[in-house]
Amino acid sequence: MNHNNNNNVGFWGIRKRNKKKSVEDLPPDCSYKKWQLQAFPNCNDLHEMDLKSMLRFPSSRHRRRQHNTTTATTDHNGTTTYGGKYISSGLWRDVWSLAPRRDEELVVLKMMKPEHDVDLRNLERHRRDALAMEKLTSSPHIVDIYGYCANTVLTEFVPRGLDTVLVQHPPKQPQQRLDWALQTAQGVAALHEHDIIHADLDTKQFLLSDDGTIKLNDFNRCRFLPYRNNRTGETCPIRIPSAPGVARSPEEYNMEELTEQLDVYSLGNVLYRILTSKKPFYDWGGNRVKDAVKKGQKPEIPPENRPPSSKDAALAVLVHFCMEHNPQKRITAKSLVRELKAIITNQTG
Repeated sequence: MNHNNNNNVGFWGIRKRNKKKSVEDLPPDCSYKKWQLQAFPNCNDLHEMDLKSMLRFPSSRHRRRQHNTTTATTDHNGTTTYGGKYISSGLWRDVWSLAPRRDEELVVLKMMKPEHDVDLRNLERHRRDALAMEKLTSSPHIVDIYGYCANTVLTEFVPRGLDTVLVQHPPKQPQQRLDWALQTAQGVAALHEHDIIHADLDTKQFLLSDDGTIKLNDFNRCRFLPYRNNRTGETCPIRIPSAPGVARSPEEYNMEELTEQLDVYSLGNVLYRILTSKKPFYDWGGNRVKDAVKKGQKPEIPPENRPPSSKDAALAVLVHFCMEHNPQKRITAKSLVRELKAIITNQTG
């Protein structure tokens, strides 16, 4: 495969045909490192599964309905395959949990929706998704990848989404809130250590395992920070074409150059929910939230979540540090981890 450090030719060896300059094109003095252009597909693991018999492929109007029944099929060799459960859909993918064999644990299968094109942009989207998990396989706070082929990804199964848990069973004690805040920050810091931007952080992207570990998931919108040159290691800012949703940073909404600090701002929204069990600006419409963020307005933290000399008060301060309007003055994920550890270690109230 072609690993040329040219923005128009990547892992797939396909040159972009359009001559119009893209907002995502690299500046002339920036380039990707070799690992950022790699991929490690293992299609056989996916092709060996009879997905047609294992999965119930939902129609567009039934995608939001969960299918709780599982299926089991036996092939001519007597091998029984245990089918899956439709979990949910995002903007780009349908998601199932399944057990390929009785003696194996559940895994998660993510497949691109059929209405999306099999084109270079979507192949790159899933290459980055898989490569981010591959690069961070040693981190306990990043979901593990088991298989990847084109626009399909196989990952570990983590049973609960943090967004659902925060609605149904919000943390009751300050110590638990700090622990969850620390774990989410550790996942983001692990990404940034490798110059990976998640670019889609929200509570729904964090999963809670049975042992209490929080893991960051869903990297199909992630970006790799390129290098200005490989001698100094200085990174170049990037641009992303759009910033949907209400959990974005002001620089995203303003369509400015972006660094990993955009994730820290979005992480502030996650910490706010951990602290208060509410969404920031929870009773506002999307356009109003977007305008407020662009102007530097921060969501108000209810008085009951910021009593004096408490761990919750300290966490509330860090929430606002994350939501600093200027990304250069915003706390980094690494510093956030350090501050949270200090609060957990030093405070008893």
